[in-house]
Parts: sequence; C-alpha cells; structure tokens
Amino acid sequence: MPFMFLVVHHPRPEHRAELIAGMTEVARQLAAAPGFIDAGPWQEDPGDRVVGIARWQTREAFRAAAPPGMGDPGDAIHPWETRPREVFHLHQAAAPPEQPGSYFLYTLTRPRPAFPADATDGELATMHTHVDYWRGLLDRGVVAAFGPVSGLGDAGGIAIVAAEDEQAVRELASNDPAVVSGLTTYRICAMPGALAPRLARSGQDVP
Repeated sequence: MPFMFLVVHHPRPEHRAELIAGMTEVARQLAAAPGFIDAGPWQEDPGDRVVGIARWQTREAFRAAAPPGMGDPGDAIHPWETRPREVFHLHQAAAPPEQPGSYFLYTLTRPRPAFPADATDGELATMHTHVDYWRGLLDRGVVAAFGPVSGLGDAGGIAIVAAEDEQAVRELASNDPAVVSGLTTYRICAMPGALAPRLARSGQDVP
C-alpha cells in the first residue's frame, strides 16, 4: 500500500536555508532505496513552515531506508527550530480513479535516409511548422514528449501521445503539417500498460 511520510518543521529564519538544504540532501540519499517514489522539502506560502514529504511504495520500504529517528515523533526542539517538529505517517485511504484511454507511440518516417541533412528550404519550413504543431500539443498536455531520434531505422522522430484510442491519434496526424504536406508518413503503436504522469487526452486540455 502506498505510504507517505510527512514532517512539519518550524525553522528559525536564520536557519531555514540550512534546514532545506539538509532535507534536500536526505532526499537525494534516499532516492536509490528500493520502494522510493519521491521526496523533498516544501515551503509554506504564505507562512514560515517547511514541510518534508516523502512517498514510498510501502511503509516497510520507508522503515528499511529511513535514517535512525527520521520517522519518530518527539517533544525535543532542534536548535534550528522554534517548536518540535510534527510527524505524520500516512497511507492512501482510497485508490485514485483509473484514467480512461491509452498511450501511443507516434513515429514519423524519414522521406530519405539523409533527411534532414539534405532537406530543401521548403522542407525545412514544413518541419518548423511541424515542430510548432507538436509543441502546442505538448503545452496542452496531450503529448508527454516528442522530438527527433536516431538509430531507429527509418524513424526520424517520435511522440508519446495520450489518447482515447488509435483513431484519436490518427486525427492528430491528419493535422500534422509534415504529414499533410506529403513530406513524411507515420506509424502508430499502442503502449498497453504504459506508466506515465497524468496527461490530458487528445482533444482535451489539462484543467
């Protein structure tokens, strides 16, 4: 079961930066531990408190990796703080809702083996509009990443797309300037079981 360790600090102003630096270093050291998800300090805004949040796949993984005393509550006041720290051990109360849709690998093929090194001025202009098009999808959260690739046969570029189905990806392709112009063709491969941050689906914007 997912587990979160949360600790609230009340730093003295002159020691806030040192506290945050120390928390960041602890997070860096824990990053290689089995079961670690992420960790780091958060600054209250507005306010003076600094909150450390560490997420783990299980409580047991946290206990195995945490330095001695890290997860223990107590009444002692550290010299850098004005009050005892507040410690919380949290487990996920309910599973997050499943997101509909899937992820797809969109592959753009090279028109020639040497492309884009031998591209004409017109072809370069088309590729510039192609990049602008996909950058817009990236900004909307429909695309997780896109860009040129090498070493993948005739593939010149790829994009990871979040969409309801393959037809939705084809609709994106139908507006891709590089495809509409006839300069390139594309392939779509489904990515069943892909793990990725929450993205908008094709045709939607991230709220």
